Amino acid sequence: MWLFRLVLVGVLIMARGAPDDSNVKVGTDLYRLDDLAELAVRLGSIVRYNRAGNVLMVDGFESGLNGWDLNLSGVGSAITLDTHVAYQGEMCVRVQSGNGANPYAGVHKYLPPITPCRVGAQVCFSFTPETVQLLFEMTYAIGLVRYGFGVIYDHDALELQYWSAPGVRTTFASDVYLYPASNVWHECKMIIDLETGEHVRCYLDNTAYDMTGLAPTPGAGVRASYLRPLFRVFGDGLLDTSAYFDNIIVTYNEF
Repeated sequence: MWLFRLVLVGVLIMARGAPDDSNVKVGTDLYRLDDLAELAVRLGSIVRYNRAGNVLMVDGFESGLNGWDLNLSGVGSAITLDTHVAYQGEMCVRVQSGNGANPYAGVHKYLPPITPCRVGAQVCFSFTPETVQLLFEMTYAIGLVRYGFGVIYDHDALELQYWSAPGVRTTFASDVYLYPASNVWHECKMIIDLETGEHVRCYLDNTAYDMTGLAPTPGAGVRASYLRPLFRVFGDGLLDTSAYFDNIIVTYNEF
């Protein structure tokens, strides 16, 4: 008898849902949410486009430009915060190439070194029709050597290129067209392998481009070890052009 009473008490205090005839019901089906990355996005994370890898750094420029170094070359080039066409949140960064000889402007950031693995550099961007090229680059410096993993979108040639040697660009994808307008956003994520010293792949909008076996550009280091994501716009020398960058993410332990 005591065992029956114990079981009955357990049933009475057991957590359970509302009765079948309850009027507290949802109007649509319910589904499990087992993906923590999806949960993070639903709660407002900027890591939306490609969620592989562990996050090393994220920046949507909501706190300004203080965490970034600015590099400008063109006459009249400028880098400012923009509150009119941000992809997410209240602001993005506007990068203006200026004009003159080799006009460009961009932002970069030095990150502390990590254990060699596969690393991703991701950015959301838009650009105006006068743009000639966009550069997405990750520099890996270790000791006296540094490697430049660079992907270039050539809007004039409609090509994707990479730095195959110092000052040399080699095409790895053709007939790549991105619509140019300040309020039309695109996504790019470049995956590199710090262990093998090679490119892995490049995601551009809804397409993945295989870059297996493509080597970066080597250069002289300064006895420092770091990672440096860099994003830059190039003009034609005559017309000022602009690119907008938002939601910059660096990841590690990529697949």
